[in-house]
Amino acid sequence: MEASFFDVCEHFQRAGYHVIWLMRCTQDVYNGYLKRGGEKNGSTRWLWKAPTTNFGRWISDNREASILIQHTELPEGDIRASDAPVLGRVTWATSDDDTKMVPGRTEFQTVPLPATPKQLLRWLNGESLRSISERN
Repeated sequence: MEASFFDVCEHFQRAGYHVIWLMRCTQDVYNGYLKRGGEKNGSTRWLWKAPTTNFGRWISDNREASILIQHTELPEGDIRASDAPVLGRVTWATSDDDTKMVPGRTEFQTVPLPATPKQLLRWLNGESLRSISERN
């Protein structure tokens, strides 16, 4: 994780874009670095040992971005039509040292919208998460 990445994200935000990180974390789940800590009221808590980035720093410094993780492998077939719940959207995060670019561990929470590639595509095409929630 380079410090310049944050500068690039801020550049796009100043231009009026909503920045979205989509991080494929399936290998860290498989290898045991990223573990579910439990579910409550539709949200999931996670603990990530040796993460590749600092969600805690990003969330505390910048509230104009969305972070999505892919926690489960995609099924075979057309990804655009997939209703497999493979995604989680990060709503809060804290790291053991939010000043570091890559901390030793991060704890965070995700909510399940958008949860599927099909929902993500609808959101990226301008549909609100509320509308996606009501249609499902």
